[in-house]
Amino acid sequence: MKKIGIIFLLLIVVLSNGCQNSSAPDEFVIYFNSFESDSDITGWSGVTKESMEKTACPNGGNSSLHISGGCIQPAASLELSNISEGNYKISFWAKMGQSSQSALIVLAISEHSSESDKLAIPVTGNNWKYYESDNRLRVAPNQKLQLDIFVGGIIYADIFLDNIVIEK
Repeated sequence: MKKIGIIFLLLIVVLSNGCQNSSAPDEFVIYFNSFESDSDITGWSGVTKESMEKTACPNGGNSSLHISGGCIQPAASLELSNISEGNYKISFWAKMGQSSQSALIVLAISEHSSESDKLAIPVTGNNWKYYESDNRLRVAPNQKLQLDIFVGGIIYADIFLDNIVIEK
């Protein structure tokens, strides 16, 4: 009887480990930011603590990132290093300051300029909306990701961003 109990326990352990390994997700978050504290802007260029606004996306925290500009260069950017080889996607909540404005959120491989080396998501409308890349960006070993926020252009514009998620 004791042997049957031990065999039964071993069978449960093997089956539970097998189930756990087969259902392990391939995706994991490498970057998340809801801009709730001053430390959340560490590493960003073009962003100061004054860029954090007390408005947030639905089911968000208390704050969001508010970026404004009128230039063809990125108004804000963040470089992500120490990432592993793989396929990455981005999602976020955003709204424009005015309905007539637009912005472009770009997740790209640093120091590369081909269209296949980036995910570009246009943002329009002055109501909070959830955005997610349709495709994934392939990152090779030793490459870095860069997140750029393009706002305005010839005409000044501003954008609110919240709950940015980059995942593999």
